[in-house]
Amino acid sequence: MFDDDDDDDVAFGAEDEDDAEDEEIFIDDNEALVDYVEEMEERWENTMIEAAIEQEAERERARATSEVE
Repeated sequence: MFDDDDDDDVAFGAEDEDDAEDEEIFIDDNEALVDYVEEMEERWENTMIEAAIEQEAERERARATSEVE
């Protein structure tokens, strides 16, 4: 825990400064991972939207072809 009068406190739950640095790296890595996952989800959604648009275009082409025949 932290003491108000101690200047060399480390992160909550850390045993020493090295553990505190590891915790900071862990947090930064998690934030980067969350950002990456969110970006991948957005890309996936965009891919699915593009696939749906392409599928609809294929249906329209198939309808147009069948109407001509």
